[in-house]
Amino acid sequence: MLFAFFLIVSLHVGDTIQYDTSVGACRTSSGGQAGRTFFRDTNCLARCNADVTCTGYVPGSTWCETYYNEPVTGDGRVAFTCKSKAYDVSIENITFINDASYVTLTCSVTTEPNDTQI
Repeated sequence: MLFAFFLIVSLHVGDTIQYDTSVGACRTSSGGQAGRTFFRDTNCLARCNADVTCTGYVPGSTWCETYYNEPVTGDGRVAFTCKSKAYDVSIENITFINDASYVTLTCSVTTEPNDTQI
């Protein structure tokens, strides 16, 4: 029996975007760099706030880096600090239909900024 699972994620970002802080440069769970972009300024917080695809940034004293499209967390190197967007996820409206020939599961997922302080 073959199952298909579709999940639609609706991302809603409010006026205040919260960030979790972790030790190290931002990396994905597999160690990837998630579209890392280096800048020779310190405007990455504003860049990340303005871009829904930005998942985090690393602030430096005269530089910064932004990360995109994949969740990131610090890699443990104490010389850097990873700021990753923090979201609470809720799943609502789950419908499960079991037919003799197929199974359908429908749900909606909503993400909201959480209460973590910057």
